[in-house]
Amino acid sequence: MPKNLKKNLPHLFFTLFLCAGLTGCAGPFHFINYSLSTTPRYSSTVNPPYKNTHREKIKVVSYNIKHSARIKEAIALLRNDKELAGADILLLQEMIPSAVEKIAEELDYNYIFYPAVLHPILHANFGNAVLSKWPITFDENIIFPPVKEKSRHRVAVAAKLKINGQDVLVYSLHMGVFMKPGQRSDQIQGILDAIDSNVKYCIIAGDFNTIKQKDQDGIIKTFTQAGFEHATSNVDWTYKHWYLMNYKSVFDHIFIRGPKVLRSGKSDDQTPSDHLPVWMEFSMSARVTE
Repeated sequence: MPKNLKKNLPHLFFTLFLCAGLTGCAGPFHFINYSLSTTPRYSSTVNPPYKNTHREKIKVVSYNIKHSARIKEAIALLRNDKELAGADILLLQEMIPSAVEKIAEELDYNYIFYPAVLHPILHANFGNAVLSKWPITFDENIIFPPVKEKSRHRVAVAAKLKINGQDVLVYSLHMGVFMKPGQRSDQIQGILDAIDSNVKYCIIAGDFNTIKQKDQDGIIKTFTQAGFEHATSNVDWTYKHWYLMNYKSVFDHIFIRGPKVLRSGKSDDQTPSDHLPVWMEFSMSARVTE
């Protein structure tokens, strides 16, 4: 077999699988896009657990829970994994309303959830969520410009949190698969350009679908130029699957501007999802005593 063909087989299988099943290229599975950024909207923002408190270290987890299919297992992982447990902020992707509500109820979070589409297989609204122990004072849904006409919508869900008396802007995003590195960077730049210059603390995380190294390099460069730190730069991979011949890629990232990153990593438990959750701990203080 030619060397170049062998090298690209994982990408070929991945493309064929998605085109045949998930994107609806060959079959009746068509996503119904939501074109309004304000609705549908799901939320619970009353009596956040950390309304009147101060915490020196803040933990963020980003997790794509595949199709919200194994929520019971995901909750167990988020509760029992020593690095994930007690996270202040959960940034979740591939969520449906009942799953967001279940996680929030079981683990004591407030939340904002905006679906991007009505999922043709799940028959449910499907999108991203921000879950927070801290007060949510503002939220919005940003619909990414479509890469192609009639392509499936992708969104970034934003929420402003009040942490230790400071405003922290967080985004949970899920980017497209079949994109050129420049297109992915342009979409990220659109979010960065829209951030108020007065925002001191900002976290952007989620599933960037960065299959290839050049995809990763492109988004890292865009964030770095905007003053963001790649908080999970130490994570070696977050996604592998049989249809990729177990080819490993870093799909999931956390970027941060303002706070000091203390630690970061991932969970190695792939039971609840085809993605691994990534996490990051930060401090809003100049110095931290361990």
